[in-house]
Amino acid sequence: APLEPRADIHTALSMPMSAGGKLVGVLNLNLTHHRPLTLGQEKGLHLLANIAASAVENAQLYEQTRQAEEQYRSIFDHAVDGIFQSAPTGRYLSANPAQARMLGYESPEELMAAVTDIARQVYVDPEHYTEFRRRLAVEGVVRGFETQVYCKDGSKKWISTSARCAHAPDGTLLYCEGFTEDITVRKKAEEA
Repeated sequence: APLEPRADIHTALSMPMSAGGKLVGVLNLNLTHHRPLTLGQEKGLHLLANIAASAVENAQLYEQTRQAEEQYRSIFDHAVDGIFQSAPTGRYLSANPAQARMLGYESPEELMAAVTDIARQVYVDPEHYTEFRRRLAVEGVVRGFETQVYCKDGSKKWISTSARCAHAPDGTLLYCEGFTEDITVRKKAEEA
């Protein structure tokens, strides 16, 4: 029974809006004229309900994706350890604020703009970078690779890097991505 009866409504139609077998809403139509809906009009409304259901489903998926991206962006931006992606050419493709700070840069953007050759500008011994890349190529993953690096001001730090490489379906190296941890305090304690 209607909660608020409306005498002016003569025809009413409720049509389910389903997408992927899931109900996402209901399309309600109320008409105040006395003519019943034709079969063609009902089919048109059914088509409209299906299109609207897809739009609602897409909007929900977009919102879920946006929220997931926001969550992972927050993890990336606020991580304690450095997180990076580097190109086969030796440039940073992306870096989080912790990676930039670890190397003495004000921001990831400054780090990515300044460092054009990781092997020579970051690694104290460029041969360590060659060894790191060789191990990545052979093993696919490197964990706890320790080396000394230069900071922006020329000072040196010890870092431990764990990384993996991503390849295209044809095997072409796309980028390497990983985590770095500042282990300078531990290395100094070991030396002492």
